[in-house]
Amino acid sequence: MPQAYNIEALKLLHHYTINVYESLSTIIPQQKVWQISVVQIAMQNDFLLRGILSLSALHIALDDCENPQILVAEAAHHQNAALVEYRRLINTSDISPESQRAAFLFSAFLAMCGFCFIRADGTLLESNKGDRGIDKFLTCASLVRGMVSLLSLWKGNIFCDELHATIRSGPPMDLYPDIGGDVITELRALPDLLTRCEAETCPDTSKVCQDAVQQLFYSFEIIRQIKVDRSSTSPIIAGLMWPAGVSRDYFILLTQRNPLAVLILAYYGVLLHRLDSFWFFRGWGKHLVETSAYILDDSYADLLAFPKASVGLCDIDNWCSLGETLQCSF
Repeated sequence: MPQAYNIEALKLLHHYTINVYESLSTIIPQQKVWQISVVQIAMQNDFLLRGILSLSALHIALDDCENPQILVAEAAHHQNAALVEYRRLINTSDISPESQRAAFLFSAFLAMCGFCFIRADGTLLESNKGDRGIDKFLTCASLVRGMVSLLSLWKGNIFCDELHATIRSGPPMDLYPDIGGDVITELRALPDLLTRCEAETCPDTSKVCQDAVQQLFYSFEIIRQIKVDRSSTSPIIAGLMWPAGVSRDYFILLTQRNPLAVLILAYYGVLLHRLDSFWFFRGWGKHLVETSAYILDDSYADLLAFPKASVGLCDIDNWCSLGETLQCSF
C-alpha cells in the first residue's frame, strides 16, 4: 500500500477485503475478482484505491457504527481526491488499456457510492419527501450511465483478462440475499402501465415512456430468471440495468416532473425494493415510490396502487383488492 496512506486507510482496505467485496456480486467467482484482482489493480492506481476506501468507509458508516459522520467525511475525502486524477485520465486521448480498466472500476465504485452517500445523509428517511428525491435519483442515474459509457468505449480492453469473470455466470453464494416477492404479479402489473403510456396524447412522450416501461420488463425478467437459476447473474445487474438502459429523453421528462415519467419511476422503485437486502440499495425503492406518490395527483391513484402496495405503503385490503384485479385481468 502506498506510503501516503495512514493506519485508518489500511483498516478501510482490510474491511473491504473481508466484508465489502462480497456485497458486490452474488456469484462466487465474481466476488473473488472484486476481492483480489480489483485490489491488485488499485495498488497501481491511487484513484481506484481511494474509490475502494470510500465505499468501505460508507459500508461501516451505514452499519450502525458509533460515529457515522466521521466515516462519511472520510469517504468524501477519498472520493474527492480520487476524482481529480480520474477526470484527468478519462479525458486523455491515449489512455492505456490498464488505465481504462482502472477507470472503469472506479466508475463502478463511484456509482455505488452515489446511492450510499444519499442513504447516509438521511434523505431516504425524511417524512416530508417533496420532489427532491427525483434530483437525488437523477444524480445516481448519471453515475450509473457514466459507468456504462466507459464500458461501451473500452469493453474489449476491460474484459480481456481476469476481469472477464465479472460478467460470467457461476456458483452463487451460500448466504443468498433475500430478493423475495412475486415476480409474476410484478410482470403482470406492467402492461397496465404500458397501456397508460400508449394513451399519452403527445407522440414523443408516449414513445419515450413506452421504451422506459419496456426496459422495466427486461429488468423484472432478469429477476425472474434469477429466481429460477441463481447462477445466471447477480440481482445487482437488474437494479442498475434500468437507469443504464432508458433514454436520455426519459430523464429529461423526469427532470421536468412529467407525470408519466414519475409514475414509471415508482415502478422502478418496486424493483429496487426487491433488492433492499443489498446495503447500497436499502431504502431506495420505498423512497422512490413515496416521492412519486407525493408528486402525482389523484388521477394516478389506480396505477400507483401496485407500487405502493409492493413497498408496504397500502394496507392489506388494498393489496388484496389489487391482487384480485390482476388475476381477473390475466
